[in-house]
This record gives sequence, C-alpha cells and structure tokens, in this order.
Amino acid sequence: MSFDESLLHITHAMEHTLSAYVANLTHGLGLALLQPGVVAHIWADEVAAKTLCYVLKPMIGEFAGKPEEAQDVAKALRKWHESVGIKDTMATMGFTKDGIEKLVDATIACPGMDGLLALSPVKVEREDMARIYLTGFFE
Repeated sequence: MSFDESLLHITHAMEHTLSAYVANLTHGLGLALLQPGVVAHIWADEVAAKTLCYVLKPMIGEFAGKPEEAQDVAKALRKWHESVGIKDTMATMGFTKDGIEKLVDATIACPGMDGLLALSPVKVEREDMARIYLTGFFE
C-alpha cells in the first residue's frame, strides 16, 4: 500500500531519501520499511483510521479504527510484510539511529517533497518523520 485517498505522500517522500543514501535499497523495500510507521502516524486521526481499517483489512485483520490501536496496527502490518518475505530493517540496510536527523533534514531539503508531505491526510512535522524513520528499525 503506497497510495490512499490522498495519493502519494509521507511514505514516498521519506523513501526517496532512503534510496538516495543506499544504492541497493529498492523503492519497494524502502516503502515497506516506512509503511508501518506512516500508518501508525496516520492512524492517530480517527477518520483516517476508519478508512485504513477497510483498506488494510486483508493485511492486518480486524481493527476498530481507534487512535489507541496505532502501534498494534503497525505491528500487524510489519507481520504481514514478513509473511511475504520482507525481513529487512533500517539497520540491515545500513542505517543507524544516529543518522535519523540527517535523513529528516534531507527529506525536508529535497525539492518537491514538501508537496508530497502536504498531501498527507494528517500533518507531518520533523519529529513525526524522525519517529517514522525510527520505527523502521523494528526493535
């Protein structure tokens, strides 16, 4: 899932930064590393969560669309990714937690990314981006 009713947004903007730093990181894998964190961020909005319940149900199962489910939803989505063979993490792809601020800075500085971030159904700030990148370590 890389699209929703708002088109491309957070996941794609942030992934372009990842694959810019790691040449052998495919776009699809980069999206998978970020998707659980992005979904958890968006799930905090109850209207968006209700929509995502329907869209993601085949992958994550039954959820009520409540903001307090966000972390469980992220874990369920990661479990689904693992079930289809996606086992990598930010760490296995060569990223470190010390480098998160650099990734956030690069995402913000990249021309056009502010336009993608603005399409998100919920606001995304630099601390949200840092949290999403950190989620991709899956610890």
